[in-house]
Amino acid sequence: MTNTSNNDIGYGVIPGWPGWQMFQLDLRDDAGLPVPETPAGRGIRNGPGATSSAFTVSLAPGKVLRAQVILNRFYDLSKAGEYQAQVYRMDQATGLKVKSNVLTFRVPSPVLGTQPLKPAIAITIRSPFASVKAGWQIPIQVSVRNLSAQSINLALWNGRNRDFTSKEPDEFGFGWDVRDGLGNPVLLTKQGKALLTGEEMPAGDFAFVPISPGETVEQTRVVGGIYDVGSVGNYSIQVVLTDPTTNLPVKSNTVHVAVGRPVELHPPFIITIGPEESFTTDRRFGLRICQTNISDHAIRVDNGTFDQEISLRDKDGVPVPFNEKGKERIAAGLKSFQSGDRGTDASHIWNLGPGENLCGVITLDAFDANDAIWDIRKPGKYSIQIVRFDYPDKAAGQKMEELPLVKSNTITWTLPSASSHIPDNNR
Repeated sequence: MTNTSNNDIGYGVIPGWPGWQMFQLDLRDDAGLPVPETPAGRGIRNGPGATSSAFTVSLAPGKVLRAQVILNRFYDLSKAGEYQAQVYRMDQATGLKVKSNVLTFRVPSPVLGTQPLKPAIAITIRSPFASVKAGWQIPIQVSVRNLSAQSINLALWNGRNRDFTSKEPDEFGFGWDVRDGLGNPVLLTKQGKALLTGEEMPAGDFAFVPISPGETVEQTRVVGGIYDVGSVGNYSIQVVLTDPTTNLPVKSNTVHVAVGRPVELHPPFIITIGPEESFTTDRRFGLRICQTNISDHAIRVDNGTFDQEISLRDKDGVPVPFNEKGKERIAAGLKSFQSGDRGTDASHIWNLGPGENLCGVITLDAFDANDAIWDIRKPGKYSIQIVRFDYPDKAAGQKMEELPLVKSNTITWTLPSASSHIPDNNR
């Protein structure tokens, strides 16, 4: 929804309630008949039991409000065929109904044709740990490679918890095959049952991530929120995704993880990163950094990021040097970085329970922007990774270099030519 007026537009928000609820949705099948709602959809449509927590938010002129709905969670799309969707909302200023464009989409038949189809993606997964302590969750690194000659868009789920900026890496949005040592599917957790039966609606949204031919997108997900892997034993894990070009299921390799008494202790948290579109321009990259507690106990997490923890490399894998401003910042914070002096700013510290996570957003600037601290002057592709010491386990007097490193997934920042846009240095 775009504010095309010269004045602010107020709209109501209920914390924790889907943003698409402020719109009316008209979904019809190929015969023009309204599509029936699912039981979960009817429950959501009836609204919350109380609205005392609702508040008004303003949409400034020219600004855009985006909301997302998972259609097959709320409507019965079990029938193959063509569907049309349209949303509308009453304009309070004029009293008129404002309608969106009409979106046409097709639900494919579950019966595949006889013509062999070649999927456009390949999936590889790995676990950084061969074994984890009982009660801990299992991190899984997922790599999706584009095998085709065309760019594709892969739908990746960004879950949320704690607040609307916190995006939890979990199992939802991926197809998982998690089995115990006897080859039986594991039981679902209480949350898993609620999510997969539709009793509980997941908080978050799908992002459509472009993958160029031959390139790979990495994600780190944590198994244990939906699938119960907390008991001692051996587990096998496999990921299944729908190919975006053929609608065929594509399976990954299988990894095996032992849950019990690990050979070595592991850091109690993982780091995942991704782009934050609301902070990104063609010269500025919004980087979302999330730390997830995978252990069975609470940990104290610092949301600050040292510049030295950001690994920024060019297309050849060469580290990008800091500019003069960056060198000054590094020198000013070197003592705190080397001593592992985290936690001095209470506003950066959060206590995370098992399975919880904390996210923050920083920006990376290129060319001659006022906030640029790297010497980034060439357009092209750059890789970004966060590398951080296991600071929650740091004992008094212990040196940071004695602690293991925790590395995030790696993502790509594509930088256009310098002449494509004049950056807003006052932001």
